[in-house]
Amino acid sequence: MTVDCHDPERLAAFWCEVLDFEVIDRSEGKVESRQNFTTMPLMRQHSLQVGRMTR
Repeated sequence: MTVDCHDPERLAAFWCEVLDFEVIDRSEGKVESRQNFTTMPLMRQHSLQVGRMTR
């Protein structure tokens, strides 16, 4: 699952706490986390692009 957001670090910290995930990768404007490398899906939080339409 990929989520556009204003603060990827903060959102990733929330989901890591709630779902017992751990951060597996950080890069500029992106944080990736998952619970288990073999069984759980990946969750990505991306910085919301300025001017990008949101719903």
